[in-house]
Order: sequence, then C-alpha cells, then structure tokens
Amino acid sequence: MATSPAPARPRRSRAALVVVTGELTPAADAAQRIASAATAHRRGPVVLADLTRSAVLAPPDPSRPTSGLAALIEVARFGPPNLAELRASVAATDRGIGLVAGLPHPLDWVAVRPATIAVVLGALRSDAALLVALVDADLEGEEDTGSVDVEERHGLARVAVASADAVTVAAAPGPVGARLAQRTVAAARSLAPEVAIGVLGAPPSDEPSAGVSPWWASAGAVVDAALAAPVHSERGAGPERVAPGDLGVAPRSLRLA
Repeated sequence: MATSPAPARPRRSRAALVVVTGELTPAADAAQRIASAATAHRRGPVVLADLTRSAVLAPPDPSRPTSGLAALIEVARFGPPNLAELRASVAATDRGIGLVAGLPHPLDWVAVRPATIAVVLGALRSDAALLVALVDADLEGEEDTGSVDVEERHGLARVAVASADAVTVAAAPGPVGARLAQRTVAAARSLAPEVAIGVLGAPPSDEPSAGVSPWWASAGAVVDAALAAPVHSERGAGPERVAPGDLGVAPRSLRLA
C-alpha cells in the first residue's frame, strides 16, 4: 500500500537561531565550532554574533574593524537596518563565516533595550541561513531578582534565548562544569520552554546529574536541531515600526556619526 508523502516543512524566510551560552571560554569555542559545522550544510551564509557584554570574540582583522553590534543597535533604535547597514556590520572571516563584533565597552548594555535587541536579531536573521549568537550565562530577570536593572543588564542574553531555535550550554570539563551547565540549562528553559536545549561538552561518567538535560553529541547535532525546529515567523522578529525614543537613547560611545 502506498504511503502518503510527508508534508513539506515550511521554508524559512529567515535564519534559524542557535544561542550559545555558559562559561565564556568554552562557550566561545563552542559557538565557533557550531558556526563552522553549519557551513557544511551549504544552505547559505552563516553569521556568528557576539552578544556578550565583554565582546570576547576577536575580529578577523583588528586593523580593519567593522562597526559590528554597536552600529546595528544605533540604527535599530529607529527601525530595522537596511541591507547595506546590515552587511557593513558583518566582517568576513577566512572560514566563510560572517562575524558581528561585540559592544566596544562593557557598560554599553546600559543603553540597550529589549525591543532594540529583537530588531537587531530579526535583521541579522533576514540575511543569513543560520545565526549563531554567543551570550553571557546571566539570564535572571526582574521576576527572579526583584530588580529591573538586573533584567536590563541581562537583556542581550534573555532576548536571544527567548528567540532561539536551539540553545547550547557549553560545559567546562569535570563535575563542577557539568553542574554549572545544568543550572544554566534550567534558567534557559524558563525563558524558552519549547526550544531544544542541551549541553555541549564531555559529560563526566561519574556525575549523576549529567543526565538531567540532554548532551549534544556534536556541534553538527546542534545545527541539525535548529534547522529542524518549527518555523515561527513571529518569534524574535521585533516590532514592525519603532518611533524615535521608544528603544532608549544610545550613549555617546555607541554613536558612530
């Protein structure tokens, strides 16, 4: 008896988003490995965005800096960046991965509002096949701490996780790294309960808690999970129109003109 063909998966109109978090050293390494694995899919451009507060990913050529995340935030205060503005903020690397450099100063997060972040993510996803975002592991918000300031400080990471198609928590080696990763998984799950979330690293064989959350088998498995995620066109797209002042005022350090 002939079987009916499986329904076609909706075609993505914008990039799948993989968010990588955890301790910054293993997380930065994991983000780069995931971006490299994504290039093997050959479905289009792969972009790696540094959304950490400390800008841990070095630009490919320090002598030729690109405007990066700071410029996108400045433009997104008034609406989505156009294609020229978007591509001017992405530096090409020798691995075929576009890199969005992080904020130039650790305190620049003060000027960044959640709606701005959503606009930036939506713009980056409109011109790529896969977007990998490296974020800090600080995901607590006002509900957890009673502080609006804490939630705003963690805004880049919180908006990215809530918009993700897959979340990877990079674990440092050993039982302590595994336990810290599991805590970050729990925090991420509270922001994105329906998203595939797992740990990337070597689970310690003698650690009972290692099986609490899934452990990604490889960087490629993370990419596969993100590309297979249901398409939700509204998630992470940001507002259609933004009036000047709605998204906060950027500090002088973020102004490019």
